[in-house]
Amino acid sequence: MKKLGLFLWIWLMVGFTTGTATLIGPVGWIADFGRERGWPDNLESTVVVTVIILHVFISAAISYWLTRIATDSPTRHVRMGIPMLASIAALSCMAVWLSPEHMSGDFVLESTEGSAFTFGPYPTRPQMQDLKNQGYSAVVSLLHPAVVPFETKLIADEEKAAQAVGLEYIHIPMLPWVSDNTEALARIDALAKRRSGRYYVHCYLGRDRIRVAMRIVREAESGAVIDVTDPAAPRVLAKSLDEATAFERGKIVRITEGVFLTPYPTDDEFMIYLAGGDGLQVVSLLDPGNADDRPWIDKEEKLLNGNRVPYRLLPLTVYPYDSQQVLDVARQASRMQRPILIHGFLSADSQRAPTVEGFLQAFRADVPPLPPTNFVQTMGNVQIEVIAPNVATGPPPRGQDFGAYLYPRGIREFVFINDATARETTEDLKPCRQAQFACRTLRADDPDLIETLASGGPWYLYGPGLESIKGLITDRLGPAIPERMSGNPESAADPDEQARASFPQNAMPDLKSWIILTPLFLLLAGAAGSLAGWLRMNRNVRTPYTRKIFHLIIFTTAALLHVIGGLSTVIVFGASISGAVLYAVFRGENFPMYEALARPTDAPRRTLFVIVPLLTTALGGLASNLFFGPFAHVGYLVTGWGDAIGEPVGTAWGRHKFAVPSLAGVSAVRSLEGSAAVCIVGILAACVGLSLGGLPIGSALAIGAACGIAGAGVEMISHHGLDNLTVQVAASGTAWLLLT
Repeated sequence: MKKLGLFLWIWLMVGFTTGTATLIGPVGWIADFGRERGWPDNLESTVVVTVIILHVFISAAISYWLTRIATDSPTRHVRMGIPMLASIAALSCMAVWLSPEHMSGDFVLESTEGSAFTFGPYPTRPQMQDLKNQGYSAVVSLLHPAVVPFETKLIADEEKAAQAVGLEYIHIPMLPWVSDNTEALARIDALAKRRSGRYYVHCYLGRDRIRVAMRIVREAESGAVIDVTDPAAPRVLAKSLDEATAFERGKIVRITEGVFLTPYPTDDEFMIYLAGGDGLQVVSLLDPGNADDRPWIDKEEKLLNGNRVPYRLLPLTVYPYDSQQVLDVARQASRMQRPILIHGFLSADSQRAPTVEGFLQAFRADVPPLPPTNFVQTMGNVQIEVIAPNVATGPPPRGQDFGAYLYPRGIREFVFINDATARETTEDLKPCRQAQFACRTLRADDPDLIETLASGGPWYLYGPGLESIKGLITDRLGPAIPERMSGNPESAADPDEQARASFPQNAMPDLKSWIILTPLFLLLAGAAGSLAGWLRMNRNVRTPYTRKIFHLIIFTTAALLHVIGGLSTVIVFGASISGAVLYAVFRGENFPMYEALARPTDAPRRTLFVIVPLLTTALGGLASNLFFGPFAHVGYLVTGWGDAIGEPVGTAWGRHKFAVPSLAGVSAVRSLEGSAAVCIVGILAACVGLSLGGLPIGSALAIGAACGIAGAGVEMISHHGLDNLTVQVAASGTAWLLLT
């Protein structure tokens, strides 16, 4: 009976903790996925209820496993610690649920006029006062007293707060998924038909119950104005553009902090990256005067307006190309609130999107741009070269070259590089003047040459003195497509430097993440450690294999978490795994997890070579994120998969061994066979990681091969125990070098 009571208590605590994560994670993902694809309400409810039932069984299995460990352990701190930790985790989740400001994030209201419904998350008392000040007449709560204990308490708190600030409190309780809510929906329908008043409607997070209520209001055809205040629920599926490297149609360019230049997103990319909110604005460079662009513009306007994503159309004409128009649009975009996504149809590096390429030049250099793509076709039989954003060079133009070739590609001013008094100068300038273009002469040694070319134009340079100054112009004003911002000192900072400066703030997990995710990750660490320990102690599997099984599980999970939840989630995961590993070290020899991780060949420094890889793994992850952020998960996978395979292969089949440097006098060897396995599996891992990041499969294969080779190369020469750092940095750094 005592064991049953302990099981039921642990199940209650574990069930509440994992249930919190299930509601915020999988249930939210499924609900968003279904709504994006138009699932009927009954299908969504069926799938969600299935997930909840699965959670009940899985949480029971976890609780049974923990109960067995607690009751069978001869160690007092284990017997007491497991139920205590389960209770602390559940109580911490309860505290978060009772603090809606932690769960729902920022509360933002948008003003509407007349009869209106605004939908959002649970409002605190100060936020209710803001509602009153903005003219709202009532708060409509969809919280249900059956959701104990926190919604019961929040209902009482909210009713008191509404009375205190002078708002009518309307309580229409709803249960998501497990009830048809017939009575509640009828009351919402009647409220929508009042045609008077202004209502703020909320559930807890502003995500699930309000979606149903919103549909009823729309169907009431009452003429009501609907405003969605949903900052707390950017789609759980939404990904950050900071972590993406490419869309299906091409690469993403991070022009500067908060400004992304992309190709036209696919339907999935719209929903994953754009429809989640977070204040992102979208600017389209497509031209409504172009028959090919018009359908794409109409589709985007409908999709973004339907998801309330701010959208602007700043069209650029492809032909004839107008460099001043491109500069004006770039300046306009630079003054817009960030984050901002700007797109044409193809990417800037496609060599088929001159306006997008020109936009990138203009935004970074603040000059009327000449996209090199416009000059892929030769002038006659001669290739024109763009050596700076607003400077092109080539042979002397003749006749129709001016109007038929150079002007439609953006050239507006011509400079003949020669002595103005030279006899041939007048003759060479005659075609330009006859074509009625602005032209001038500058000597190659003119001290004002660079200053003149640094602004205005776009310039076309030719003449006998050109070759002597091309290198100087390229060095001072080039390259054709700037790699970073110039001009405004505030915007001239390297985007990577800006990202590194904001790294600590962006990386730090919030309190909610620590409370909700830590218990789950500790359970995962315990499960992985128990599996490795069971294989070592009960099945006598050698440590090189059990160690790498644990290694593979942890690194793969970290990569998936990085793609889904970003660095802050990985930090919580890493801290949880570190806690589990340090506990195994604390327990020491004969503890299954310790024996699974500590190699006998590292004696008498077995513990040292558990601690050192733990530290170098953390340092490698931090370095990869700090310097090569969007590609850090590539380093995780190459290290996790490649290194996990290398040691077992070397142990089993290594014939060509070589010594590597080590710490504390412990000898260490590797083998060519093991390093070859690291290379092959590392290439596969890098390809998977790059594909997860959105890179097309062809590019992922090519870049992945380089990442795998780089990881294997440094693994061969790294100190024993340090390769978790060096392989991560080498793989993620290689991806960064080749893709940015």
